[in-house]
Amino acid sequence: MTSRVFKTKLLSCLWLCLSNPVSASDPDTAKHLELISTHPLQIPEPSGLALDTGGCHLWTVSDRTNRVYKIDLSGATLDSLLYVGEDLEGVAHNNTDGTLWVVEEKKREIVQLDTLGNELLRRHIPVKQKRANKGLEGITFNSKTRTLFVVNQKSPKLLLEIDTDLTLRNEHKLTFAKDYSAIAYDEGTDLLWILSDASQALWQCDLAGQEIVKYIVDVKKPEGLAINAEKKLLYLVSDSDSELYIFKLPE
Repeated sequence: MTSRVFKTKLLSCLWLCLSNPVSASDPDTAKHLELISTHPLQIPEPSGLALDTGGCHLWTVSDRTNRVYKIDLSGATLDSLLYVGEDLEGVAHNNTDGTLWVVEEKKREIVQLDTLGNELLRRHIPVKQKRANKGLEGITFNSKTRTLFVVNQKSPKLLLEIDTDLTLRNEHKLTFAKDYSAIAYDEGTDLLWILSDASQALWQCDLAGQEIVKYIVDVKKPEGLAINAEKKLLYLVSDSDSELYIFKLPE
């Protein structure tokens, strides 16, 4: 093979690679999570999940009852809060002051609660929404920046960074999934995990929502996500099956 022919073929290969880059969203590159255990919940349509300080229990909300629940790591209900929402979807725990943040999807509001369920703060989040029931969905607290990260389900698909006084700090468009149902901040890596129930997949992303790795989620209608970075555990809840799934957190 002449040097000229070799160079031509090499350039052709490089062009093909650059014009068809491998994406974290490609099915062939997706990985699978290692399941540790599953536990039934006595809560109908759980949607949203957050790990409490110390990692001893979880918080979740119900689509059907619009209540906030405290559960143990085996899924048993420990308590329910006084607050009753109208269209609850996500929940986050602030490990600096112990308060909770919940998402009211149709109203496009975020509400801060104490652990009894008393309302501390409420604010409308200015997102131009095409469909009321496809709005704010998942929420998590970044303990390093002390900001909230929120995903808008679709129409538009967005990642929002919000200060704890509930003013909008940053907004990023998301493009890698059919919808976005939950989000969790990973203290160990300073990255986000973003879940899609329609895609049945989970992505590790940077703080601007750029995907890094994709994982297949063999769970029907997953709508809640929490991370225990210290114990390397990942928790999911199924909205349709009312079950808690515990996976090994990928390295």
